Amino acid sequence: MRDCFEVNLFGTMNVTRAVLPVMRLQKSGHIFTTSSVWGYVGVPYNTTYAAVKFAIDGWTESLAHELKSLGITVSCIKPGGFRTNFLSPSSLILGTESIEDYKKDRQQWFDNLKAYDKQQDGDPDKYCDFIIKITNLNEPLPVHIFAGRDAYQYAEAKIISIQTDMNTLKVIATDLHVK
Repeated sequence: MRDCFEVNLFGTMNVTRAVLPVMRLQKSGHIFTTSSVWGYVGVPYNTTYAAVKFAIDGWTESLAHELKSLGITVSCIKPGGFRTNFLSPSSLILGTESIEDYKKDRQQWFDNLKAYDKQQDGDPDKYCDFIIKITNLNEPLPVHIFAGRDAYQYAEAKIISIQTDMNTLKVIATDLHVK
């Protein structure tokens, strides 16, 4: 878990800290961070990965607010599944401890992921072209950038779910102010 946070979150923070003095001096620049659609939508048995990607997403969103007045913009790219080695046995590192209560469902989840290896919808070459294309746009980029059809499907479903959750308790949850 610590290695995952060290590489993904703290690595992102360190690189950003390294480039910010130059960007502050020139009063411009754009920082891209990479999260994942699973950093926006939690999925089972990927809690560490989700936690680190959610952290990158939240950190990026807050950083965007802090840097806006300095002329520096920030975007977090949240890709879905692309046909890379991400799900290959050499890349997909699973915990070795197993809790009996989760064993069957966890195994089924990872069996499905392994079967999905090299079946992902996203074309990595098109993803690279997309990154180049958005860096050359002459318009402000959004803070949140989803990449891939599946990323959009996951995000749209979560937005609907959040709206449903909020509406479920809205009347009593918003009646908590001092009268």
